[in-house]
Amino acid sequence: MRRGVACLLGMFAGATPAVAAEVEQSTAGPCSPIQSGNNNVVNCNGVPQRAVDRLNELLDLKDLDLKQKTAEANEWARRYFEVNAQLEETKNQITAKGEDATLVQTAQDLLHEGKLEEARKIFDRLLQSDEANVGRAAQDFFGRASVFALQFRLDEALPDYAKAYQYRPDDQRFADAYANALQQQRDYPKAESVLQELLSRRRDLAAQNPAAYRPDLATTLSNLGSLYDDTHHFAEAEAALTEAADIGRELAAQNPAAYRPDLATTLDNLGGLYDDTHRFAEAEATYKGAADIRRELAAQNPAAYRPDLAGTLNNLGGLYDDTHRFAEAEAAFKEAAGIERELAAQNPAAYRPDLAGTLNNLGNVYDDTHRFAEAEAAFKEAAGIERELAAQNPAAYRPDLTTMLNNLGALYDDTHRFAEAEAAFKEAAGIRRELAAQNPAAYRPDLATTLNNLGALYGDTHRFAEAEAAFKQAAGVYRELAAQNPAAYRHDLARTLNNLGALYRDMHRYSDAKAIEAEARAAAK
Repeated sequence: MRRGVACLLGMFAGATPAVAAEVEQSTAGPCSPIQSGNNNVVNCNGVPQRAVDRLNELLDLKDLDLKQKTAEANEWARRYFEVNAQLEETKNQITAKGEDATLVQTAQDLLHEGKLEEARKIFDRLLQSDEANVGRAAQDFFGRASVFALQFRLDEALPDYAKAYQYRPDDQRFADAYANALQQQRDYPKAESVLQELLSRRRDLAAQNPAAYRPDLATTLSNLGSLYDDTHHFAEAEAALTEAADIGRELAAQNPAAYRPDLATTLDNLGGLYDDTHRFAEAEATYKGAADIRRELAAQNPAAYRPDLAGTLNNLGGLYDDTHRFAEAEAAFKEAAGIERELAAQNPAAYRPDLAGTLNNLGNVYDDTHRFAEAEAAFKEAAGIERELAAQNPAAYRPDLTTMLNNLGALYDDTHRFAEAEAAFKEAAGIRRELAAQNPAAYRPDLATTLNNLGALYGDTHRFAEAEAAFKQAAGVYRELAAQNPAAYRHDLARTLNNLGALYRDMHRYSDAKAIEAEARAAAK
């Protein structure tokens, strides 16, 4: 997985490491992973236990690892608190007017009990009674949208978020929630429009009352930067994230305890943007700024901030690896792995996946510097962790296991341990075939990569018939992918066809070689 810029609501977010050299950001919050018997679940401070139980039931229906579950749970808890506060506000308004607030109280009670479908039906009734009152109807649409979102039915929530925003466009809660939902559903043009309107409003408010509204302004800039990064509008993303970071620095100077964590996240995201656009010196400086802040925070509160520090170190290590500064990459990854080992000793379910990812990154550095014994040890430990995780949750962890196996196979191939390389590649290919059968769009490219590796191995060991079969399968996958998305896959197709052409030449099948090489040249154009 690669880094993704965080989408933030309310304030900025924290970082967590992922499998590859860079990280994805996830929203920090009140939820944390715990062990319950043989199950890995989340617990959320401030949320009634029956509602948390329902959350865990819903999360179990999704193919997520524990880190992803925790990120989803934190977003869920944010929505839960939001709709609960809105219900409390509505109840107080109705009671102050001497009207009957029984329906609103019922919806709130059902929310606390985790009875989300029943709570949603109460909002259906509220909308019928409040349709003539635009203000109350906007709150009802927002509440019903929030309950749909709590059920992870965001596509059904969107029309209600849109109605709430349409009725009360000046309500920043409605604008924030609507823009976030649009962004999650990848409706980027509408999300940009809502965020731009919200940004304009928050600029005006911050000009009138900086202390009260500059944090919200920074949040909107960060969300807009995230959107622009997702849509590869890098100049706009940089402008938004840079401004958010400037505000974050000012806020952190006034109140370090409250705003330095948010500043570190913004710097991580900005560093990732610089990395993506190959501005490596700026990326390094920005990542190091985030790491410095997180070191200080982790020294004060290790439990809260050491995971974030490991995430930033992984980003920095990935940058150094990409720019062939291997000693520095090794130091960053080893420090991250050391932190994650300690965290995993305390909470294996939460942090062993992160440790496996960092070990994989470290193995790549050792492989790049021809320290093959150390690379093998790192890859094998990473694969061992992923095997155990995949045994407990195949859907979440088998893809990561195939990455480790593929790397291990390549290492064995480089060191001429061909039988072990074949075993690793074949296991990876077998898993990827199953994954691709279930989700072709996500996993067929990975399958083609492993088949190409397997073909090269068979070619190196003069098993030409098997090499031809593997290359032809890989080329077949890449042909289909390149037909759908030429820019992304035609070079992979050309590379595989060239491999097949070289194989045919080794087999003295020159006419076949010429035909395939001609196709490779056409694909590479």
